Amino acid sequence: MVGGVSAYDYHNFKSDDSLIKEFLIVRVEGRLFNIETLQNELDLISNSNEEIVAAAYTKWGKHFIDQIEGTFFIVIFDQEKRELLLYRDKMGVVPCYYFKTDHFFACSTSIQSLLQLDEVDRVLNVSALGSYISYGHVHSSETLIKGVSQLLPAHYLILNDEEFTIVPYWSITSHYDYISEGRTREQHTFHLDQLLEGFNSENSPTLLEQSETTGGNSFMKWIAE
Repeated sequence: MVGGVSAYDYHNFKSDDSLIKEFLIVRVEGRLFNIETLQNELDLISNSNEEIVAAAYTKWGKHFIDQIEGTFFIVIFDQEKRELLLYRDKMGVVPCYYFKTDHFFACSTSIQSLLQLDEVDRVLNVSALGSYISYGHVHSSETLIKGVSQLLPAHYLILNDEEFTIVPYWSITSHYDYISEGRTREQHTFHLDQLLEGFNSENSPTLLEQSETTGGNSFMKWIAE
């Protein structure tokens, strides 16, 4: 479901096309590459991305992301902790946008979907306009819409009653230090192949398509209508 919205008013959490599993609400957009490995480690039969992520989170906590390979945007709401977690894939193939106030939070893979919400104003973010004019896209967590931000690749977001934090969970430099992590050269090469697969997947949008739907000329035209 591309463009669906997950919303949280700090009392209730709602998410389109999500899985409710015991105390968890889980939504996964995109693909997991290492499903078979995860099934073995988690003793699962299901091929459902949401089932796998729910089991991984239950076993490893919020750092379960270290065990996941793929191109994805993951939303987890832990009802026991009243904590919302967002994860974006390492290479940023799947978009992740969010809007936050003191009383409301919403996220989606589509800015257009967020603009359908009454809480989000259709106002141009002037501070990001210079980057877009110079480079054709915005180089930070800002977007062209005021108040709407993007979660950067290889980061996760934590939101609860006491905390709003964005944390990096991976970097390309740390990935190259495979010897200290106890990996062989073959394992390292395999992991890099999995990352690059996301850009070659028939199911993944091209960089041009992402620009057109999340920050390019057609989107600017859509805002003005």
